[in-house]
Amino acid sequence: MNETSVDGVLCRIIDVKKKDRGYGTNQSKIVRVVVLSDTHNYHDKIKVPDGDVLIHCGDFTKYGAVHHATSFARYFSAQMHPHKIVVLGNHEWWFSSLIKRIFSPEIHVLYDQSVEIFGITFYGSRFKSRYNIGCYTSSAKQEFNDIPHNTDVLITHQPPDNVGGLNVSLHNGKSVGNINMMERVLQVKPLVHVFGHNHNFNTPSFDQVEGCDTTFINCAIVVGKMSNGILRSPILFDLLARSDVA
Repeated sequence: MNETSVDGVLCRIIDVKKKDRGYGTNQSKIVRVVVLSDTHNYHDKIKVPDGDVLIHCGDFTKYGAVHHATSFARYFSAQMHPHKIVVLGNHEWWFSSLIKRIFSPEIHVLYDQSVEIFGITFYGSRFKSRYNIGCYTSSAKQEFNDIPHNTDVLITHQPPDNVGGLNVSLHNGKSVGNINMMERVLQVKPLVHVFGHNHNFNTPSFDQVEGCDTTFINCAIVVGKMSNGILRSPILFDLLARSDVA
């Protein structure tokens, strides 16, 4: 695990390669993005580096406990980042009707929605099972097809399929990635795709796929089983602003 201290806080810094998508010159504002995922109620043990945008990719609770969610919402609101984004993980699948009461209004809870910050388009997708069961009865393939082409930073809980070891669980050697998602990512080609869900991996935290400029980053904080309390540091990367408007 390659960690670097930024202002006294350990983090995993990812060098995101900039594609030519209308980004500014070297005089453009640097937008610092900090990402967490799969904190599973260990959030109070995590020091978060400063930045412009703070993202959580879901599974901030253990098994969807309400008191975990309210504790996390207080923690997240207290962070000093001007912009905050959350998507829901499989542990929070039931949260949609309670979101407005749990999170403060300034937090962007993205439920298959986009938000633009400094001209950068962030799209958040709620958790979608690989299987058509239970609460996941709508067509996941169609829902992933709704990811817009202008997406710069794609935020999902589960990983796409076929991204090196980032989607393969060491527990059983099987992929926990979603092939429908991967098909859409290869079409949209966002600058960055951040996710979590798989915290049983020992590869580097990021990868790229041949023929696609997207940087894929597994941002899971918990390592292995939730009960072991072993934590990775937050992810950090920089992007160039396309607009002065936050």
